[in-house]
Amino acid sequence: MDGQSDPNDYETGRYVRNKLVERKLIEPSPSGLFGQITFSHDLIHYIGGEEDSNFNLSRRILLLLESDRIDLGTSADSSGTAYSRVIFGILERYLSNDSAFHSAHGRDNVPRFLLNDIVRFWRTMCVDFAYKQREQGGKKWALRNIKLRMSRKIIFLKGLLMCASSYQNPDISVEDLKLNLKRIISVKPLDFIVAELMRYKIHDRWIVELLDAYDNFLGMLNDNRLREHIQSLPMEDVYNDKAFLKARENAHLFQQALDQIFFYEDTPLKQFTIKYGLF
Repeated sequence: MDGQSDPNDYETGRYVRNKLVERKLIEPSPSGLFGQITFSHDLIHYIGGEEDSNFNLSRRILLLLESDRIDLGTSADSSGTAYSRVIFGILERYLSNDSAFHSAHGRDNVPRFLLNDIVRFWRTMCVDFAYKQREQGGKKWALRNIKLRMSRKIIFLKGLLMCASSYQNPDISVEDLKLNLKRIISVKPLDFIVAELMRYKIHDRWIVELLDAYDNFLGMLNDNRLREHIQSLPMEDVYNDKAFLKARENAHLFQQALDQIFFYEDTPLKQFTIKYGLF
């Protein structure tokens, strides 16, 4: 929610929930990460502070990397809406508190504050995976493992490429960078990823291998019997299960394509990854 508290906020949240139920979408996580109202103040002003919980971090980064405005029958133009204002507010915080943009020397126009938070989110997902392994006693371990290797990694991939989009572009202003980031936020992750890899002239083989592996993963999720089988596997049995091993091998092909794209193809993307993606 954005702006002053309104007595009708709860009713608005229930209205949105009913719309999602009408479309027969899967219920939000029982942990409460997405199944409740979130306020813009926390998303914008708690970045990196002690009050920036894992929930707050996840909501903020996912708002930037895979959110979409729900059409409630209003104008298709999202400018001036709470959605647009919150995104601009978050981007303003990331850029205005980035010391690199206060100097005219040695700047690559990489939003490092934003990049570091996206990396933090990715590592938080990895740590959370290990935590839930113990908390949930290994339940759904196999499915969560494959998701971490595939769909969770796709989210991180969009964020990494988003921060690289202005790399070594000395002519872009901070305001133009903010507008460019907002434009990227509105693009679906796979569409943006493919467009960027083509812009870097990545070899077709690795783009195709990346997409083929991800398509195989989506096919697995859409096969209800296969998905339920993997989801119900006891953790101690996964490495003896053919379905899981096949999904795992597919994830290895996905990672192989990523390794080639970011570490072996001789492009500015490789330079960006070495300079900003690791240390």
